[in-house]
Amino acid sequence: MTGKSAKNAQTLPAPSFALTGQQAPLPALEKCATGKLVIYTSGSTGQPKGVRLESFQAMWTAITLARITGADSSDKYLSLLPLPMLLEIICAIIIPVLAGGETVFEPDVANAVATGDAVNLASAFDRVRPTMSVLVPQLLALYTQQLAAAQTRPPESLRFVAVGGAPLPPAVARAATALHIPFFEGYGLSECASVVAVNCPGANRPGTAGKPLPGLAVEIDKDEIVVSGPPVMDGYLHGEPAPHRWRTGDVGEIDEDGFLRIHGRLDNMIVTQTGRNIAPEWIEAMLVGDPRIKACAFTPAGKAGAPGMLVILSPAGSRWFADAGKADLEQLVQKACETAPAYARPGWVLAVTPDEAQHFGLLAADGHIQRPAIARYMKEKITANSEENNGHL
Repeated sequence: MTGKSAKNAQTLPAPSFALTGQQAPLPALEKCATGKLVIYTSGSTGQPKGVRLESFQAMWTAITLARITGADSSDKYLSLLPLPMLLEIICAIIIPVLAGGETVFEPDVANAVATGDAVNLASAFDRVRPTMSVLVPQLLALYTQQLAAAQTRPPESLRFVAVGGAPLPPAVARAATALHIPFFEGYGLSECASVVAVNCPGANRPGTAGKPLPGLAVEIDKDEIVVSGPPVMDGYLHGEPAPHRWRTGDVGEIDEDGFLRIHGRLDNMIVTQTGRNIAPEWIEAMLVGDPRIKACAFTPAGKAGAPGMLVILSPAGSRWFADAGKADLEQLVQKACETAPAYARPGWVLAVTPDEAQHFGLLAADGHIQRPAIARYMKEKITANSEENNGHL
């Protein structure tokens, strides 16, 4: 552990071969040892799947990211996300070792992030003064709120904050830009060794996931993102070998300059009674960052019902809701979604406590919403309320 870190912070020092202040030579891919990795992902179904990767595929992603971000031995990475995530393994462990950099683990902060408890991100960044980190949109939103409240800016050392895992709301992106947070959106999935595309200095277009990593082929086939190249997985554990062209199940487009834009999941698309297609991730992203909301799901209330918002409250949100009531929650949701076209705005709002969400399995262990479980929950809720409220929530 080094001087300015917090009491429980843990630091991985630069290895002896690091070239201080210079970019360490990165190994040729063919020299990397061969091994097997199994990365479990719950995906959109809630059923865990073991993604089978060769160790060189994780190394391929790490080497590629190190090169395009200019990682070197002067870098200090702040690790805040769970280490079971492949991306955090790559960014917190593999890249710093390859480049001769340093990683600071903040276990108290990371535990608070994982459990949804209040966390002072601004303090962690000021204390560690990192050059790089990875945040999900909810944490970036929290960081912008804390910086704005303190009327301050991120440490001058910070040069690269990768953001991914969910859509980044435009309002959060604008706030981060105004505060001079050097954030770069990206996109990836475990089946492709974590990263498919990312923005970077010199090639940054907010609102997109950036350009595909060099060496990856990304195409759009019937609106679906299809990836081929070195990091595509071998297949799922106990499953058939995967095709070399991996159909991601994500809807997207590539603009004229080669930047990838993500619209949502194919199997999540909601078709309204008027024939409009709505990607629920688009509407859900508008609520990202509110500390009262742990997660949310834009979902139909039955086959014929208008789409609405199921809101899973945070512990702080549950306390607020007990005093404020449903009307204030509805107002909060409608205000957040006011920039959406009328057909895509939530027609109803349903609050769920953290205990209810856990009991009904509405969230995976990594915090992602479980749409099949939410669909079953909604069906039970509608049935239970059909007589009392004439079928309405």
